[in-house]
Amino acid sequence: MIKKITRILFSLLIISSLMGCFGKIEAIPMEAINIDFDVTTVDNGTVAFSYPSKDWEQKDSFNPEVIKILLAPKNENFQEGTNITVGITAQSTNVSLNDYVALMPRQLEKSSPGTRVNVAEIRKINDTEISYLEINTKMTEEDMKYGLENGIFSQENIEELGGKEAFLNQPETKQIQMSVSFEGRITNITGTYMKDEEKEAVLKVMTTMVQTATLK
Repeated sequence: MIKKITRILFSLLIISSLMGCFGKIEAIPMEAINIDFDVTTVDNGTVAFSYPSKDWEQKDSFNPEVIKILLAPKNENFQEGTNITVGITAQSTNVSLNDYVALMPRQLEKSSPGTRVNVAEIRKINDTEISYLEINTKMTEEDMKYGLENGIFSQENIEELGGKEAFLNQPETKQIQMSVSFEGRITNITGTYMKDEEKEAVLKVMTTMVQTATLK
């Protein structure tokens, strides 16, 4: 999870040097959420978001320097590892969502052999344009090596799962990433889930967060 966000932030540096190379991508409308439920507001230091507080709760970040917000479902029927995170707001300026969508899939798949970007679009929720990615990741030996070298997880974590073979045979991770842009700076909201039936619930929370996103 952190592996992907860390590489996303690194990739912004490359994208910022290539911006403006692509034609305008037309935004696809998304259905907005009727926010008729209780919400709690959180922020990553730059952007504030609200989320449904009845069904989700904030947890301690497993990497506070990178992951500023970590939300988990209260429902115990969700698969372990299902969560929504918000990273730091990227410092790169003047990076358009258009160029981000055009370049990010290639950067992610290049940096992580087990990653496939299945959807990469510009979408619009009410008046807010976002980049929208759907990503599947299956852990590979290269990804495992990267995680160990960068402190994303430890050898102890691998042993707790039953060793290298069990670690590499973990179920495929599915993610949705929505990114909002304020003043040319991009903030990523990433939803991670394992089972397809969890996607709708994760998407509802993320859409609520986009609709309520404001600069602090």
